Amino acid sequence: MAKIKKSYDALIFGGGLSGLLAAKVLAKKNKSFLIVEPSERLGGRLTGWSVDDTLLPSNLNLYTHSEANLAHFTWLEDTLSQEILDGIFQTSALHFQDGDFKSFNGFGERSPEALNQLNKFCFEHEKIKVKSYPQNWISQLVSDLNDDDYSLHSEITKINFADTESEVRAISAEINGKTTVEFKYLIWAVAPQKMLDTISGEIIGATEAKKLKRQTGVFDAVILNLAHKDFAFETKLLDSVHCLYGSQQEFEPIIGTVSKDHSCWMTLMDTEKTLDHEFVSKAIKNMKKQIKRAFPELLDTTDIKEKIIVSESSYGQLTLKETDSGFLKSIPNLFCTSSLCSPLDYGLIGTLDRAQTLEDSI
Repeated sequence: MAKIKKSYDALIFGGGLSGLLAAKVLAKKNKSFLIVEPSERLGGRLTGWSVDDTLLPSNLNLYTHSEANLAHFTWLEDTLSQEILDGIFQTSALHFQDGDFKSFNGFGERSPEALNQLNKFCFEHEKIKVKSYPQNWISQLVSDLNDDDYSLHSEITKINFADTESEVRAISAEINGKTTVEFKYLIWAVAPQKMLDTISGEIIGATEAKKLKRQTGVFDAVILNLAHKDFAFETKLLDSVHCLYGSQQEFEPIIGTVSKDHSCWMTLMDTEKTLDHEFVSKAIKNMKKQIKRAFPELLDTTDIKEKIIVSESSYGQLTLKETDSGFLKSIPNLFCTSSLCSPLDYGLIGTLDRAQTLEDSI
């Protein structure tokens, strides 16, 4: 447990990749900080998972090739002082129909809620190839921290504000309802809608509060990871994006990638559906049903292992009113690092965009 000081240059709420990158940016600028992390460990959903002492990725690792995205990865290389980029590669999108894999050409009469996000996976075929994955970056970022840089099992339970004639600023926060910490900057590295738990609509602004409450176009990700030793996928399937869906319209299509020893499958759903645990269970059963249709023997492999992750607010955009430097207009010392707040992209690329914006602004 960190020995919490009275004040810091920045208080970072959330110790996932976006929070850890924010900490790295602040450290490079010789700013003091404290990461407040609600769970028992740093890293969030991108930490990866281990099977037989092998660390496997926990996301699809599909990054569209563009100059802007390459620039974000170059920034990450410079920030971590390691080589990450490894060229580009071509993917094909396939869907399973009538007992065979066929080139994907759209969803036909289906109208997925997350159509824009799904199309990005299925129709943007040129991808960035990387030498390492988020769990590797997280491991390095965590190793760069001191024990006093973060507090686990911790929540921001109250934020105190100072109101001047020209602006409202966050000046301090209560951690776990008992420890008050002062700061110059508040870095919001958890889901943006959690602002409503500690910030009134009057302070954040009625329009912004409405956006955070409704979350139109924002999706949680339900991710099913499977570890399977030496499963014999056809070669043509290894560099493909697989789109699986059956006749049931209540579930969003499933996007997946496969490799020799691991496959990752994801379906998106809005937050209200994710809160319904019965619906999530049905969605996972549907994922397995569609995987079994496409790969009848995969789930029957004797040594198969699985990990299910429900990732909050992973895809979509939630554009809040910001200053030119990326801080909230209503609270000009609060910076949101969520990829949802990136005007350029979502997912990991959006996270890198926000971290780079913070570095340019603080």
